[in-house]
Amino acid sequence: MKLVDPTKIPPPFIPENPSACKIIQGMFMDEESADIVFEAGGGESKFNARKKAMTLPVTFPAHRLILKECSPTLAELCGSEGDKTTPIPIPDVSPDVFHHLLFHLYGGKVADDDMKSHAKEIIDAADRYGVVDLKLAAEACLVKTTTFSVENLMDHLLYADSKNCALLKEAAMDFMVENRDEVLEKVSFKDAPGDFVRDVLAALARGEKKGRTNGDSGTDLRAMRISELRWKAHKNGLNVDGSREMLIAALKEV
Repeated sequence: MKLVDPTKIPPPFIPENPSACKIIQGMFMDEESADIVFEAGGGESKFNARKKAMTLPVTFPAHRLILKECSPTLAELCGSEGDKTTPIPIPDVSPDVFHHLLFHLYGGKVADDDMKSHAKEIIDAADRYGVVDLKLAAEACLVKTTTFSVENLMDHLLYADSKNCALLKEAAMDFMVENRDEVLEKVSFKDAPGDFVRDVLAALARGEKKGRTNGDSGTDLRAMRISELRWKAHKNGLNVDGSREMLIAALKEV
């Protein structure tokens, strides 16, 4: 089985955290200045095979103004008015992951070990609440720490498609092209994403680009890697969160 040479892949594009300011970081979990409170976790959790235990929710004081700038989706949950006596529930996100999300919104950096341990959960939460830079950072971590195989290839493709994780999908497609004989023999594509053929052709085009010497190799959007497309989109003030097709379509309009 062949592995993709990481030295031939450009580093992933991750936007800077817009809240990287010590003053804002110092306001994280500050109950005195907070004007809203979130509540994550709580309810029943599995204790053993027969019993379930009740866990208490964890509260997170926050500031509406910071959320409005960094996560409008979270800010909308708060409404235009409110107080910090009635917690706003955050369903389906664990307290640990919501802590990482909120910490990031206040300019903090998620520790590498935590990012590795919770990469998919952070992607899910960041995708849900529109925190693009954190989502891309978690996606890059997931790609870096994932060992692709013919057994898990389709799972990664389907997950990447469901969350618009274009970098993860690209890495999976690279693995597929490098190991196409074994993949064709052992992998069923009946549940493949709708744009599967287009992604295969893009992966093949990237392979052809390596040996290309004519002048258009640097301007062919179809053959560019996701990190290149995201960098170009960011440079032009475009949204960097989306599929390969969305990025290319947006860049063609520039």
